[in-house]
This record gives sequence, C-alpha cells and structure tokens, in this order.
Amino acid sequence: MNATPLLTITRAATANHIEAWQALKLIRETIETLGPIGCLRSSENVSCNPMHGHFLDEAEELAKGIQSIACTRSKEPNRCPCTR
Repeated sequence: MNATPLLTITRAATANHIEAWQALKLIRETIETLGPIGCLRSSENVSCNPMHGHFLDEAEELAKGIQSIACTRSKEPNRCPCTR
C-alpha cells in the first residue's frame, strides 16, 4: 500500500527533526569537550522539551560555547565579548 503524500511529508519532517537534534547534540558534546568548564548551561536548562522546538535556544547556547572557546584561545582576551 502506498503512503499518502501528506504521510510521506510527515515522515520526512520527523526524520529531519530527529537528525537536526542529533547534530546539535554532537556539536554540544564537542563544545563540552573542548570548552572551558561551565561554558554551556546543561541541555535540560536550555531546552525543556526538544520535541516542541527550542532549536534557536539550543543553537544560541552552542554559539556562546563556541565563542567561549575562541575567547580562551584568543591572543587578545580583553577584546573578547564574552569577558565583558
């Protein structure tokens, strides 16, 4: 039996959603490994329910973590925005 177009789209959207969260999780794990201690809030504090969205909240937190890594390795730490 062939799936209806709407069902096919729904399955694809669900798969994309899951893959996007897996990618964010991989980025988070890398930042937690390379970044200074405490550079990220816990994922539970950022995204209370990942299945309802919060991609931007998590992405913003990850961007802050990347910025903190850059600041700790910067030759000019006083110019780093995360030290202000």
